[in-house]
Amino acid sequence: MDNQQFDQLRVQAEEGQTDVVLAAVDAEPGLVTRAGMEGWTLLHEACGGGHVDLARGLLDRKANIHQRDNGGCDALMWASYNGHVPVLVLLISRGADVNARCNAGQTALANAALNDNLPACLYLISQKADLLSVNNDGRLVLEGYCDWVNPRPTPAVLEQRRALLQHAYDEGPHPNARWARRWPFVMVLVCYGFQPTAARRAVLLALNPPLPTNVKIPPIVMRTKAQRRAYLNMKVFGHEGIWRIIASYI
Repeated sequence: MDNQQFDQLRVQAEEGQTDVVLAAVDAEPGLVTRAGMEGWTLLHEACGGGHVDLARGLLDRKANIHQRDNGGCDALMWASYNGHVPVLVLLISRGADVNARCNAGQTALANAALNDNLPACLYLISQKADLLSVNNDGRLVLEGYCDWVNPRPTPAVLEQRRALLQHAYDEGPHPNARWARRWPFVMVLVCYGFQPTAARRAVLLALNPPLPTNVKIPPIVMRTKAQRRAYLNMKVFGHEGIWRIIASYI
């Protein structure tokens, strides 16, 4: 099959022409992992279009569930972006990585949030998606909620949806969420304000998630200006997103 014919087959996959696409793959099995110029496979097209039967058929024919397009997006990310929950259920049941990141640092949850796909967000959180993931631009998932939607919901509606997601995460199965609930917010005086245990916890979490329940978090010594400067200039604290994670814990 030449490139033009394959591009047409991809269009048919996006449209959900299940019988046509699967017949082509049966005749030429290599098509199941072939990608177009943008890196999009038949599975990407099927999942982005919400065609769960076609996606299932392609997976049964050895489609690579982890295959990425040129932007680093897998099929789960495309299904999330378009809010196709039945496809998400299928992909996760087949082993898709719910916390995988694309080249821009976005997860499937971030994609669903950017496009205001609330049911997809809630389902992903129920499957251990991390609401505290930070994109490459340093923003948390909730900060980017609805950014790709026009017109945007009213501030009241937006706040309500963000609250729903935060509640689902706080009560959900992600190890980081469960772990955070077990720690008291013990405060120690430092520099011009307070350095909560939560801040040290967030740093350790970013470096090595998740922490065990019995971990000991030592206080960070900052008796001199040099010690404070070294602490604040640590690589992990140089990332704006880490400070936003810390703020979400306080």
